[in-house]
Amino acid sequence: MSAIAESYSQLNDPAAAKTLLEQALTNVERTDNPQHKANALSAIAKTYAELEAWRQVNQTAASCTSNDCKAEVLSTGLTVRAEQLHPELKEEEEE
Repeated sequence: MSAIAESYSQLNDPAAAKTLLEQALTNVERTDNPQHKANALSAIAKTYAELEAWRQVNQTAASCTSNDCKAEVLSTGLTVRAEQLHPELKEEEEE
C-alpha cells in the first residue's frame, strides 16, 4: 500500500492522484494491524504533502487510532514541507 501511495504523487494529474489516495485511505482504515496502518497512513500523508494538499494530510492523521500514529503521520507531512522549503535538508535516497 505504501508503494502505491507514493507512486500516485508521480502522476501528472493531481486530481486523479487525490482520488486514488482517497480510495487508498478507505482501504487502510479497514486494516486491524496498527503498525501496518501507521506505515500506510504515513505514506499517504507523504504523498498528500508532495501534492501540497495540507488539509488531507491533517485528515489522514485523523484516521489514526493512537497518538504515536498521529505523530508519525504529521511528522511525515512536516518533513516533506521542510524539504520543499529547504531542499538542502533532504536526505539522499539509498539505492
